[in-house]
Amino acid sequence: MPAESAPADSAPGAVYEVVFCDPPPRRWPRRESDYVAADSHRAHGARAKYVMERCRCGPCRRANTDYARERDRASRRPDGGAPAYVPAGRVREHLEWLRDGGVGLRRVAEVSGVSRSALTAIAAGRQRRLRPATGERIMAVSRRDGAAGALVDGAPTWQLLEQLLAAGHSRAWIARQLGSEATTPALQLRRERVLRSTAIAVEQLARRQGLGADRPVRAVS
Repeated sequence: MPAESAPADSAPGAVYEVVFCDPPPRRWPRRESDYVAADSHRAHGARAKYVMERCRCGPCRRANTDYARERDRASRRPDGGAPAYVPAGRVREHLEWLRDGGVGLRRVAEVSGVSRSALTAIAAGRQRRLRPATGERIMAVSRRDGAAGALVDGAPTWQLLEQLLAAGHSRAWIARQLGSEATTPALQLRRERVLRSTAIAVEQLARRQGLGADRPVRAVS
């Protein structure tokens, strides 16, 4: 071994040796893709060893690949037939149709059992896919499921009332047909907003008289 001179503060005549040795082994290889974990209670070829011990041996990488493929296959066709998720576009259009008919998201949530937060995400376009069963529950809600006491835009209702008046029907006659039992029935409706039940009654009366609306009632936000 080569020798070097002693430091200035060392004892006189002392000789020191410089010893060369191998560098300490690294815990991980230079490239993670080359690392093979030591044997443990997790067997090679299990995804748990790939994830927990970062083993990148052939069997562990195959196990992780098989898991990813199976997860993707299950997300698309869990039973070999129906997809696990479907586009939400048709459901979003249905929610808009319900809204135009005076049925808001709160009422849809009550009838369908789908949370209002999920309905809001679908209606706003933030959620673009959903499970078929969820979509079916939403699609099963109709305008007739709207709460009778909900307020809706009064413009479509007054369009029908004006058609009835133009057809020669008096306000008293219309009020009586709508269920008024007063001695002198009077048509007293606000123009901005009306009850959904009133809007439906006016629509049905107009249809019986051969009249119709150009557009459905819209819920007041």
